[in-house]
Formats: sequence, C-alpha cells, structure tokens
Amino acid sequence: MSSVTDLTNAGTLKNLRLTGKAGFPSLSKLGKKINTTGPAPFMPKTGLLVSANFNGHLGSMAQAVENTEYANSLFLLAKSGVQSILEHINNIYSVVKDSLPLDGSSAESDILNSNQASIDESISSINTIAENTTLNNMSVLNGALAFSISDISAGIDNVRLFGITLKDGYPMDVNVIVTAAPQKAKTGSYIAGVQQQESEIRLTGEFGTQTLNIPAYSTREQVETIVNNAKKLTGVEAEDGRLQSVFYGSNAFVKIEELSGNFEGISPGTYYGADIEGAIQSQPANGVRNTLSVKSEDINAFIAMNPESGAGTYGFNVSGGLRFQTGTKNMPANRLLTGINPLNANELGDKGGTGTLSTLLSGSTNDIFNNPVTALEIAEKAKAGIEALYEQMQSLEYALAENNFSQIQDSFSELIEAGGAIKDGNIANNITKALRQGMMKNSIALTYKDTALSYRSVLKLLT
Repeated sequence: MSSVTDLTNAGTLKNLRLTGKAGFPSLSKLGKKINTTGPAPFMPKTGLLVSANFNGHLGSMAQAVENTEYANSLFLLAKSGVQSILEHINNIYSVVKDSLPLDGSSAESDILNSNQASIDESISSINTIAENTTLNNMSVLNGALAFSISDISAGIDNVRLFGITLKDGYPMDVNVIVTAAPQKAKTGSYIAGVQQQESEIRLTGEFGTQTLNIPAYSTREQVETIVNNAKKLTGVEAEDGRLQSVFYGSNAFVKIEELSGNFEGISPGTYYGADIEGAIQSQPANGVRNTLSVKSEDINAFIAMNPESGAGTYGFNVSGGLRFQTGTKNMPANRLLTGINPLNANELGDKGGTGTLSTLLSGSTNDIFNNPVTALEIAEKAKAGIEALYEQMQSLEYALAENNFSQIQDSFSELIEAGGAIKDGNIANNITKALRQGMMKNSIALTYKDTALSYRSVLKLLT
C-alpha cells in the first residue's frame, strides 16, 4: 500500500502549489494601488470594484483550499488506521491458512493454541484502532461517519458504501441488479450409488491436494464422508452426490484425477466456479465471488450478495454520511458524500452471511479449532473489504483535490478577465501578466518533484 503521500504522487497536490517571485503584489490590495495611480476620474471607482471582485474570488479560492485541506487531513488519518487494520487482517488470514493442515493432535495443539492467541491479539488491536482513531475529537473509524443504510432487500448480505456524488434528491435509493448468481465449481455428474471396485483418486482445490482411497462397495454417503473429512485440506466438499468447491467464484476449482481403479459416477477433470454478475445504479459492476463493486463519479460501493439469492433486482436506501463541498460555491450539485463504516471486528468480514471477524475469537463459532475453513473465508472477505475501502479513500481524496483545483483555475481565469476590464491599459496588462506568470504558469506548467507540497502555499502568494 502507498504511504500518506499518495495524493502527491498522483500529481494533484503539485497543481495546487503556487510559487511566486518575491515582490508579487497582493491581489486583495490591488484596488488601493489602482486608486492611487489611476490617471482618470473613473479610476477610483473602478479600483474599488476590482478590489471587491478580487477579494470575492480570493474568498472562493480560500474556501476551496480549506475544503481540500480538511478532506486531506481526514483521509490521511483514516488511511493510516486502515493500513494498520489491514496488517492485522493479513496476519489473521495467514495464521488461519497455516492452521488448516493441522489436525489438532497433541503434537500440534501447542501450535494451534499459539495461532489462536495471535488471532485474538490481532482482533483486539483492530477494535482498539477502530475506536481510538480521531480527528479534532471526532471518531473516524468507529462508524460515526458512516452512511445510514436502510430498507435493505432480502438477498443483500452486506453493504459497504464509500462515496456518492450528490446530483438528485437525498436520501436516495440505490438499485442493485444481479444478472447471474455466483457459482461454486461443481461436477456435472453424480457419485455412483455404490462403488463396485476400489479406487484411488487425487483431489485438488483452493486449499491443496490430497490422495483419497475409496474402498470397494462404498455407498454414495460413505464416499461423501471420505471427501468431506479432507475438505479443510483441499477446499473440496461433497454435497447431494456431487463434488464441489467450498467457495464461490472463478477462483474456485475442483480437480479430480484417477490414480487407480475406477471412481464411478464422476469423470476425471477440472471444474471451475463463476463470479457474480450485475450492476449498481445501472452501472456495470465488477463481480468477485459473491460481491459486486463499482467505482465511478456517481457512486463507490462494495455489495456482498447472498450467493443463494439468485438473479433479480435488489436495493437499499442511503442517508447520513459526511458531505464535502467540491467547488468554490456552496451548491447541492457541488457536494460529494462519503461514509466510513465501523471497522471493528463485529463489522468486518461477512456480516449477515458466514460471520464477522469477532466469530474467530477463542471459543467462538469460527475459531481455528471449530471451523477453520469458514474462518479463512471470513478473513478473506474482511481483507477484500478493507482493501476496497483504502482504494476508495484514495480515489475520493484525489477527486476532491482535482475538483477544487479546477475551481481554483476558474477563479484565476475570472481574475485575469477582471484585470483586462480595467480601462487603463498599463494596469490591466500588469495585472494580467502577473496573474498569468505568478499563478497559471507556475501552477500548471511546472512540475515540482523535489519539494514538500502544501495547500496553503496557494494562498501565500495571494495575501
């Protein structure tokens, strides 16, 4: 993950930085200068108007810079906390995955106990970070800045909404269309009712490979038990007579090889799952396993569907969140909304589905002794959700800065036009030249890669 200089590296902050030469006149005082130097009777009045015009534009630019600074401070702090949480989730994921091959025997119990203690410690740290990350006494990661999601359709397991550009009415309804439900990798045929001869098969899935012996005259139910006893080592399970992957999605697979004999009913080969397909707010969404996500100018969202819910139309209502002004004018069309959901262990993972990270604590439903396969799935989903949140924060931070910089450029252009409206040609030319050289050229044409960049330097030149 990138450091807190992400926005600088993206090239946005450098555009907001202005470096003027010593002696560049204060725009807010140019009116007075015009009054004292104007040769014609109309000049004092013109000077006051120009001064007021300049001060108005300076106020707008100052507001745009202040908005961007506040957003930058908030996102830098939030991203730092998110990075720390992600480190702990990565630890949980690695520890759970390392624990899958262990069978809980006395020789391995100490390792499992140590691994579980590591998971418990990471979960405790995640909760501490989520609760204690604050900006100006405002909690950032405990849900205080979250969107309020209501009227959630049955079939939606979890909603993580990161940003909305406010164009229409608010609160607003969000539509989710599932055109194809996610699929597990699954064999097309069924295990024979009775195996007439002994066979040996090699079974491979997302977790690993195991060689299984199938005795002669084994019933379908007995074969299913043999396969399921090894599923935490392979990621392959048997259900209703077929072999299938534990997880959904295109990364899920089942590979069957016959090493000896005849494994009756199922043909050797490799079978694959499929990711969910659909749209959010009529925009094509990216599908990974059972999750749809979209990142656009209008909405940034990460929505986990119940894999069994099937194709159809779903939705929810959005309110609350934190509003940012994205221009120099305080108008509804210039507002962008964001929300940071609570990032504690009771929320991260697959809430409403298989469970959250808190269910991985010692003695809970999905600790590594009781249900390590589900624990891995929960950790994977928590990891995906946090990574998506970090990405969306960067995107939102970039969008806010770019938008405000665009507004600042517009104000520069208006200032230049105001200078050109002065009837004294020399003064008009001097103002226009100074604005273009001191602001437009340095803010747009030059690249500063070797200097620490600051929003406030935008205004230092002007006051």
